[in-house]
Amino acid sequence: GFDIDIRVGEPLNPHLIAHRIADSSRVLCASPAYLARCGVPSTPDDLTHHECLAFRDREQAFGVWRLHGPDGLHTVKVTGRFGSNHSDIVRIWGLQGHGILLLSVWDVATHLRDGSLVRVLPDHAEYADVWAMTCSRSTTSAKVGACIEYMKKELTQGVYALDTALHRPRPQR
Repeated sequence: GFDIDIRVGEPLNPHLIAHRIADSSRVLCASPAYLARCGVPSTPDDLTHHECLAFRDREQAFGVWRLHGPDGLHTVKVTGRFGSNHSDIVRIWGLQGHGILLLSVWDVATHLRDGSLVRVLPDHAEYADVWAMTCSRSTTSAKVGACIEYMKKELTQGVYALDTALHRPRPQR
C-alpha cells in the first residue's frame, strides 16, 4: 500500500527493494557540560556506565548500538532514562546535557561545528545510509524512478543536501 518508504540504517526487509539515496552514519556525541560532569568514555564498553539517550529506530533493537571502529563491529547494550523515536527530541536532550546520543551525522553536524555537542569515541560510528524502499511493483514505475533520482540529487548536493561532511565511509571490502 505504498510507493516509496524512506529509511535510515540498514535495509533489513528482504521483501522490499532498497535504493541508496545517500551515504551516512550515526555518530556518538554529548554536550560539553555532560562530559565535564560524567567523564568521557574511552571504549565502547564504557558507554554502559553512562546515561545514554536512546533513539528508537524501527529496524534495530531498542538501546542496542552497533558501533563500527578500528577493531570491527562492537555491539553495546546501553541504558538510560530517556528514549524517543524522534531524533529532534533526542538531540535536544543531548544539548541540555542529559547524556550521550547516537544520531545521524547530518542531524548533529551544526552542533558539532559550533561546539554545543562534542564527538565521543570519534573512531566509532554506526552505519546509517538513507534508503528509498520500494515494493517490486514500484520498480517499473517511471514516476517512482524519477522521484528516487530526484531525492538522490537533492539530498546529496545543493540547498537541501544532508550535511554528511563528518561521515566516515565504510572500509572497502
